[in-house]
Order: sequence, then C-alpha cells, then structure tokens
Amino acid sequence: MEPEANHVTLSKIFMWYATDFGSSKTQVLRWIAPRLSAANSEALTAMLDAEVAGGEGVTVEYAAYDWGINSK
Repeated sequence: MEPEANHVTLSKIFMWYATDFGSSKTQVLRWIAPRLSAANSEALTAMLDAEVAGGEGVTVEYAAYDWGINSK
C-alpha cells in the first residue's frame, strides 16, 4: 500500500471474487480495511474517505497470484 500515491496492491483473489467482498471497488476496500494492521487500516480508510469527499481516487493493482502456495 502506498498512501501517499493513493495506491493499493491486492491479491488477484480480490479481482476474481470481487462480488464476494462488495459490489464496488470502494466496498471491497472497506471490507479489507478492518482486516489490516491498525496503521494500514487507518491509511486505507483515510484514502477512501478522501476519495468519497471528492479527492483523488484510490488506484488498485492486482499482484500475480502464487499458485505454488496451493501445493503446500
């Protein structure tokens, strides 16, 4: 997460199953926020609040999924 750039990197799982977490990018990010460390949760919430207030939008990038983790 890069709060100064309003940028978040998520697992591709959040792209593939986005509707399981919300019906919009903002809802998905609000679902994620309370599950982060306190500092990251606060930063993400602040970015989303600023976006809703008309500030710069939060950009989301999806990291490559590590399929090897499934074999463990």
